[in-house]
Amino acid sequence: MTLGKNFRLPSDIRPKSYDADLRIDMAEGRFDGQLIITLGLTAARREIVLHAVDLEVTSAQIGPIGQIGSPGSPGSPGSPGSAGTLSTAATADPVSQTVTLTFAEELPAGPAKLTIGYRGAFSPGLRGLYRAGPLAVTQFEAADARRLFPCFDEPAFKAIWRLSVGGVPDGAVALGNGVATRDEPDGPGTRRVTFAPTPPLSSYLVALIVGPIVPSPVVRVREVPLCTWTTEDKRHLVAFAQETAAAVLPRLEDYFGLPYPFGKLDQIGVPDFEAGAMENAGAITFREVALLADPATAPLAVQKRVAEVITHELAHQWFGNLVTMEWWDDLWLNEAFATWMAYKIVDDWRPSWRIWMDFEGGKGVALALDALVSAHPIRAEIKNAEEAGESFDAITYEKGGAVLRMLEGFLGADHFRDGIRLYMRRHREANATADDLWGALEEASGQPIVEM
Repeated sequence: MTLGKNFRLPSDIRPKSYDADLRIDMAEGRFDGQLIITLGLTAARREIVLHAVDLEVTSAQIGPIGQIGSPGSPGSPGSPGSAGTLSTAATADPVSQTVTLTFAEELPAGPAKLTIGYRGAFSPGLRGLYRAGPLAVTQFEAADARRLFPCFDEPAFKAIWRLSVGGVPDGAVALGNGVATRDEPDGPGTRRVTFAPTPPLSSYLVALIVGPIVPSPVVRVREVPLCTWTTEDKRHLVAFAQETAAAVLPRLEDYFGLPYPFGKLDQIGVPDFEAGAMENAGAITFREVALLADPATAPLAVQKRVAEVITHELAHQWFGNLVTMEWWDDLWLNEAFATWMAYKIVDDWRPSWRIWMDFEGGKGVALALDALVSAHPIRAEIKNAEEAGESFDAITYEKGGAVLRMLEGFLGADHFRDGIRLYMRRHREANATADDLWGALEEASGQPIVEM
């Protein structure tokens, strides 16, 4: 029996960390994986449900911490209280996009370690792990990390990610959320790259990019290394993206009152990309036209659009990545805030652009949609990941941003900023809801925001 399209993960089991060991085959478009998930269980259970799409689970083993092997050397099954428990079944449910692991013995409440072996293929579309010209690239928002990892693929299940990828061709680059800490031979013509652990992240913010891309010169912005990557034939178009990010990053740090949280900042131009950009923590991917521009020849409208997109994605590194929505109901707040913040910061950087005029144009598009019979509220009840994907529109972004701008105008810029800073400090590296933000704004301003 299917779990149903609107299935939500139970809250009595939560991931603490993922150790993901991947081996990709760029020529065949396939991958093998071994994943160790450190879990916390608040109740005894014999079943664990994970998200997975088009992944073949080849082994699964669970046991108390310290009794299951590390990637590449899974522990052997044994009697109760020894090495662990083999799963008796791995049952896939395409409707809920899950796999249920049923174990031979009940695992008691407490910390546990789940080791999963699996394999799969690159996705045929522009999501999961897919081909983008000569690159292999991930795109996980809203809910496609499950196409590369069996995982708890909902935003509330934040965890530390430690990623290693083998099969990287010699001459290719591998980028992830963290800096590469090891790069070593991995068989004839290939390498294995290991990345530094991430802070706690929702699965949709994990990233992997592999292929023949080249870097800009690295710029350090308040000790944050900043680099823009693209294919060789477009490397002459990265300087404006570097200039923009270097200008807006310190402005965002000052506004939030918190340093940039992810160590390094890579901006990657992707040849085939569905969205304008994606705010993966520390490794932001862009459609090439939203990142690459030559200011000597690009019209002002193009420069403004590139600057706005870059700043939008950088704003997400705090509002969305450091503090993440509990569920997709608050997708509007995530995107509306980044939309509003991008215009505010770019206007501070380049006031002669009068970029708030462009904001009014975008609001006009949103109001035109708002007049249709098919219009939806800014905040809509989201029942599943598919509905979340349908919410990325001008009502969510531009109308939502306009509402936040009105709220800032009502409270005053200083009170509004103080409320944002309080919200960020209170919920950093965790999840929050819109009501948490309204409460922080009310506390900072003394105005009845929640009631409003």
